[in-house]
Amino acid sequence: MNYLFFVSKSCSLCNGMYDKSMKLFEKFNIEGKTIDISENPKLRGKYNVFSAPTVIILENEKEVHRESGFFDFYMLQKIISR
Repeated sequence: MNYLFFVSKSCSLCNGMYDKSMKLFEKFNIEGKTIDISENPKLRGKYNVFSAPTVIILENEKEVHRESGFFDFYMLQKIISR
């Protein structure tokens, strides 16, 4: 399991969601990438990301969960802890 975390330089919410998400990912040894949507339009298009922050959880390269805006950390932890 891994993650893709989409951010934007103009996003004030991104920092808070990023910090909290990284603590959760570290706790469960989940690896991934952080992607700036303005610098990576191809990945933004490939994963249909329209806003930041967005986190996509992948398992065997398939999307199993997605959160945008204010994340539901209870649900996120439930998904990655299984």
